[in-house]
Amino acid sequence: EVLVVAGGGSGGNHNTTNANGGGGGGGVIYRKSYFVAAGANSVTIGAGGTAIGFQVVSRGNNGGNSVFGTLTALGGGGGATSAGETKNARSASLGGGRTSS
Repeated sequence: EVLVVAGGGSGGNHNTTNANGGGGGGGVIYRKSYFVAAGANSVTIGAGGTAIGFQVVSRGNNGGNSVFGTLTALGGGGGATSAGETKNARSASLGGGRTSS
């Protein structure tokens, strides 16, 4: 069995409101059966999206991809900033949250 989970995106931020979009969850790949050759095998663990500082108006950051063999789980998208801003959610395998408007 193999389970590959990517990093989730961070939420967006705007310092004057709480109406920010949350980051998207990281992609998941599950295989009941998966051949793994003997010896060293490369593994990449995708980190979560870097948090946005409180005083910064910005979209969230995308999460990193996770890789095992030929399987790649894509990271989640960063969330949007508050309503009225022009910074929409980032695009990734799993988009980040949109704000209310």
